[in-house]
Amino acid sequence: MSGPDDSPCPQLASAPQRFEPGPLLADASAWDQTPFFKWMGMRVLDAEAGRGRLVLDVQDHHRGGGGTVAVNGGVLAYMLDAVVGLAVHTSNHPDTVGQVTLSLNVEYLAPMMVARQIIGEGEVVRRGGSLAFVDGRLYADDGSVACRAHAVLRVFRRRA
Repeated sequence: MSGPDDSPCPQLASAPQRFEPGPLLADASAWDQTPFFKWMGMRVLDAEAGRGRLVLDVQDHHRGGGGTVAVNGGVLAYMLDAVVGLAVHTSNHPDTVGQVTLSLNVEYLAPMMVARQIIGEGEVVRRGGSLAFVDGRLYADDGSVACRAHAVLRVFRRRA
């Protein structure tokens, strides 16, 4: 992952971990090959305990209607759901059997006007019991945060 000096979001790079990290995502290419990622054109840039970064190569079909070149808000929400899910996945325990998004609160701060790529970062803020609280951000070409989300995910563990 990026360090505090080269991350577009220094708060993510320097934030303390407030959960017990589980095994890291061993093979990011496994996520890249899922239908969910392939259909949208996303791929994992990197991942570590409780954090993940994705990239989306923006195509014409990602752009909004009505003649705008801004990326459609639904595409941005889709990407935010993916990046917060990746962050939670990297913090899961070995007995985890799945996870699901319970809530995704998206804030559109500015039109996503990008030429080529959107970078997304997600970070687990807190874990407790079966819930994970996660923040996600999407960055425009100039490094500004154009969209962010706060999410709650439920994690399912194998029963003893």
